[in-house]
Amino acid sequence: KQSTFQGASDFLIGNEESGHLLNLTRIPDINGRMIPAYAGNGMKTGLNSLAALESLRPSNPKMLVEWLNEQLPKGYSRSLPVYHVKQKLLEPESGLRNELQTLIEQVLEAEGFSIDWHHRPQEPSMLFGMSLKENLPELCIFVRNSGTEDKLSLYLRGLSNNQELLEKIEKPIYRFLLKNFKDPSKSSVKLERSILNQLMQGPLSFDEIQRSLESDTSFHEIFRLMHSRQSLVRFRDDRWELSEWGHSLLQ
Repeated sequence: KQSTFQGASDFLIGNEESGHLLNLTRIPDINGRMIPAYAGNGMKTGLNSLAALESLRPSNPKMLVEWLNEQLPKGYSRSLPVYHVKQKLLEPESGLRNELQTLIEQVLEAEGFSIDWHHRPQEPSMLFGMSLKENLPELCIFVRNSGTEDKLSLYLRGLSNNQELLEKIEKPIYRFLLKNFKDPSKSSVKLERSILNQLMQGPLSFDEIQRSLESDTSFHEIFRLMHSRQSLVRFRDDRWELSEWGHSLLQ
């Protein structure tokens, strides 16, 4: 976020990493003067939640944290993106989508969980499932296409006591997405594969990786997504090497 001062007008701008909608609202300062504020979806949701909790919390403010811990148990949330994909492979008529759904069911069943699938008419390509306990959601897994980027993502949500389980089952699911949903006809995937093949021979410095790809102007962005978003490569001892996910993609 960024704040500034222009004449008699203070303002605050907030935006989401994803670039989602910004909403104009107004916040009073200590003198009651209304200051324009632009809040992204996440910030606006947070403020709405705080306002709702304010009306429900105990009268003693010191009890708020303890009360929140009791009412809102800690959760686990993880998102794993896959870039440069064929988004149509996640459409309802796709055979690969059916394979993905079966895989999720199998890995959960192996851990003693079942999953109920929910169709979302407003987003039919999203694969959305929940595991219930006493008719309440215990964990949630969904895969959806991005509407703004060339990617799809695996999302895992659950109570904190299921964190170890979710970290375990993410591996076969994310591996399946990496290996099957990327579009091999795209130049970005070909470059990604070229970098991984170089690192298969052993760790390299950034300059060594780039040297053979000097003419490719997209190298920096592709490499950034490989290490910061998809964790296909990792930096260790001043050199880059394949990660577990990088090895999975080449197998």
